[in-house]
Amino acid sequence: MSYKKIKRLSVQTNTQRCLVLRSLYAKRMIYYLLEDYRIINVDESWLSTADCRNYKWGARGKPNTLAMPLLTSKVNLIAGMDTQGN
Repeated sequence: MSYKKIKRLSVQTNTQRCLVLRSLYAKRMIYYLLEDYRIINVDESWLSTADCRNYKWGARGKPNTLAMPLLTSKVNLIAGMDTQGN
């Protein structure tokens, strides 16, 4: 198994306090899994629309960006899954 770094983490992420809290959380989750608890994990994310209107064709030497950025729509996605795969 390998991992790919997708974004930089803040310095506070690896402080002693955060490391201990993550360790305690993992121990509690392992206990619940061994006791056959049903754990539900919910995550929220968003998908932006593919829109390339921030750039335009123009004459040589003139700026090629729009003066006013255009607001595009996005779709919010909320997904949940439990330990039994539901």
